Amino acid sequence: MKRLLTFLILVLGSCYLFAQSQSFDEVTKQGNKVFIVAPDDASVIHATNALNYWGYWKVVEEKADADFVLQFKYKNQAFGDKKGYAVFIDKSSDKELRQTKTVNTGMSMDFNTKRAVITKIVNKRITKMFE
Repeated sequence: MKRLLTFLILVLGSCYLFAQSQSFDEVTKQGNKVFIVAPDDASVIHATNALNYWGYWKVVEEKADADFVLQFKYKNQAFGDKKGYAVFIDKSSDKELRQTKTVNTGMSMDFNTKRAVITKIVNKRITKMFE
């Protein structure tokens, strides 16, 4: 009886937690609100500009107002190039939902490599996920 009760608690608890978390498609549907996290303020501005230009989501300034979090990550490479990707995060659980493939600024004509890597992540990786 004790095992059955423990089993039922585990099953019902996991069902509750599963019901609380939304799927990637629900969280990232068109028109939803996104909060941007990036290494610095300039990167947040570049990401905001790129996402606003695309127009698929509404960028918000407060995490509490967002449906999900989009975190941009990049690192420096040789000769000033940058390599980066973005991570979609469930706002309520801080759980990673999905990650884009990596891009680099090696062939970019933009001398601002922060802007180049973020714009490339949005244009080459994120927009392609929602076509």
